[in-house]
Amino acid sequence: MEEKKASSDLSLRPPPPLVIAVAINGKKKSKYPILWALEKFIPEGFSDFKLLYVRPPITHIPTPMGNAIMITELRHNVVSAYLKEVDRKTNEMLLPYKKMFQSRKATVEIHVMESDEPADAIAEEIAGTGVTKLVIGTSLRGLFSRKIEMSSMIATAVPSFCTVFVVSKGRLASMRPSNSNASVSITCERSSTTSGSTDSPRVLDKLE
Repeated sequence: MEEKKASSDLSLRPPPPLVIAVAINGKKKSKYPILWALEKFIPEGFSDFKLLYVRPPITHIPTPMGNAIMITELRHNVVSAYLKEVDRKTNEMLLPYKKMFQSRKATVEIHVMESDEPADAIAEEIAGTGVTKLVIGTSLRGLFSRKIEMSSMIATAVPSFCTVFVVSKGRLASMRPSNSNASVSITCERSSTTSGSTDSPRVLDKLE
């Protein structure tokens, strides 16, 4: 009973940080949710961002022969060297995205997580930090090569105090409102009578 009450309090509490979180998978289309977030929120006075990236846990190390060996079967120095190389490549991959924020004079904190369940990892990060706005891309559906709608899973898993914006090709595709309207998911598209404002979508339908 106490655990249920604590979980409810966590979901409903008003979080203080004025930080915008952007979750990416590191693919080419990851630039779209970042660009949209910068164009949307910097004019509204936000300058602090958190970039979230989830990678699979490292349990095996590949060998030159094409197979892989569990890290528990290898020497500590071998594992340590491999993990450092993975971190180096991850930081190198994320650098262009970091520069996108810096070019707009925005502060960004990069947070790399390891998990087999990206939606849960992102939801836990949001719950723990109290971020009230999360921007994700529809390209997240390819995270870890799973043929699933990852953006929908994330929007469902994230605490109800956080508004989730789903961006497709630089435009707002859908939004899951926070708190009192969290049960309503609104799908949007650019109105055919406008020239492409990403902030004035036309409401098409309410999804379950």
